[in-house]
Amino acid sequence: MPSTFSLLLVVALGGSAGALARFGVYLLIHGRGGRHGPWATLLVNVIGCLLLGLILGWIARRGGSNELWRTFFTVGVLGAFTTFSTYAGDALRLIHDGRLLEAGAYLLLSMSIGLAACAGGYELGARLAG
Repeated sequence: MPSTFSLLLVVALGGSAGALARFGVYLLIHGRGGRHGPWATLLVNVIGCLLLGLILGWIARRGGSNELWRTFFTVGVLGAFTTFSTYAGDALRLIHDGRLLEAGAYLLLSMSIGLAACAGGYELGARLAG
């Protein structure tokens, strides 16, 4: 079992790599100083979901995994690259466990509450800014 410090270190290193990769995709899609749009976000979310699925499938087939590498890629790299991959991975685990109603509720609630929270935060930020 890796130490807490080791896990924190691999999350930080992976998070740095994931954040830089995400920014790189934004630069490729929108260019430096380009208008922000949803397409880079869509691309990183799809790539993140694909990579998370690949890692989870690999672990499921091979059994066990090195916890430091798993944490580096899933929590660190993909956590910073996109949190949508975690959302999809959690839903997939519920589906594989046969908890279909819970998976559906999780998917719908996450999307609707997340959008509502974003809209509420936007309004609050605008009001606080004057």
